[in-house]
Amino acid sequence: MSALPGMVTPALLKILETPIDLLRQKPLTPAQQYEIYLYVRDAYVHEPSSRGIPGVLTLDSGFPGNTLTLSGGLHSNEPCFTGAMAMALAMVHQGHVLGGRIKLIVNNLEGLEKYWHSYIQTSEPMSERSGHRFVHYNMNRIPYLLGDVADAYWAFRNAYPGQYATVEEAAARDAGVWQALQRLYAFERRMLDENPIPGFEGRMRYETQRLLELMPAYYEDVPQGREQLVIDYHSMSAPGTPMLLSSDSVVTGPKMIFSKVKGCASLLLSNFAQLTAQATGLALYAHIMSKSADTMTVAIECGQHEDMKNTSMPSVLVAAESAYDTMAALGLTLFARANAATRVRIWEAVELLFPPVKDGSYRFTELFPNGRILEEGTVYGTSHNPAHPPMVAHKRMGMIFATTPEKPMPTAESAATLVDVYEGIRNRRGELEVVGLAR
Repeated sequence: MSALPGMVTPALLKILETPIDLLRQKPLTPAQQYEIYLYVRDAYVHEPSSRGIPGVLTLDSGFPGNTLTLSGGLHSNEPCFTGAMAMALAMVHQGHVLGGRIKLIVNNLEGLEKYWHSYIQTSEPMSERSGHRFVHYNMNRIPYLLGDVADAYWAFRNAYPGQYATVEEAAARDAGVWQALQRLYAFERRMLDENPIPGFEGRMRYETQRLLELMPAYYEDVPQGREQLVIDYHSMSAPGTPMLLSSDSVVTGPKMIFSKVKGCASLLLSNFAQLTAQATGLALYAHIMSKSADTMTVAIECGQHEDMKNTSMPSVLVAAESAYDTMAALGLTLFARANAATRVRIWEAVELLFPPVKDGSYRFTELFPNGRILEEGTVYGTSHNPAHPPMVAHKRMGMIFATTPEKPMPTAESAATLVDVYEGIRNRRGELEVVGLAR
């Protein structure tokens, strides 16, 4: 497989013909990231397997093999996914993909349009565009009723294997999908009535519309006897070590998380998606993309947003390296990959932090980098209202994903996550052994 569908611009061709080893060492420039985004966004026009869905591209080698799905842009200020997609496209273009399928999915197109527009039109620094995170709501905190639609649609697909249908087409044929969709429509109308959006007259918020449009792409059939791996790419607002996210606990649950994904293998965050599902909404990679028993889904936090100054490993380069490594692990290419045993730091998410009074008055006492250990009794958050209690660590724990002290803690989403910190070892077969709590 070497021919890519659609029109390949000279700027894109330059990226695609870059030697693979150089793509692993030199990060894409912002202009190159934009070229990759544009190509994947528009390839559906030329590729029938995309089913007319913008931002979806399936590259089938024509030979048996596993499926790798690279997903990105849920948060539209996190363009690191373009590094992974550039690697996949270059592998295809240069003839290195020998079997299986690679699927590329760009999720929040409208949010990304605003994000890139601000750069192209204003040339404002990328670090100042963090406000372009979504259009109407966080696409990685999905309403529970949308999860119900996904469950019903998945049941429909299982009842009619091999038959393609949009969610609306499935609703016309299946009472379960129809009922779930009607409940979602009612919820969206209520949300828009209670929280009107100036100038917006649609019946559903953009992220809901887009997720319904994408659902058939998430649930395409996996060839019998084969497996699919889905990687959802993200980056962080603060400096931090890249990490792999498992939706379930690896302390009490499955230990084979590294058998196919070795990117970011030194740091693992587990149980985070299950924790957020109980409080703020469903994570896409954990609750929407992970229906099939043949599908393993993970997320990768690739480091700080567009950390181009960190030339040794900016987020876009972390994404590229993980795609390179995973394609080899799935047998899609013949490139070598590292198999040495590795020590792993495990962050087991145990508590989402919210201010005790949700009035926008709380801030963190300092900048807490990911993994900062809080000793019992540490005061980490205070309010400017003297009547409000301080936020105090009730035991020794780690803190991750904390907002900066310059901004008030959010009230609709968690301000940080508390974790228990474990030590582990990943052996050469990809099995993870949890050694115990870190000292």
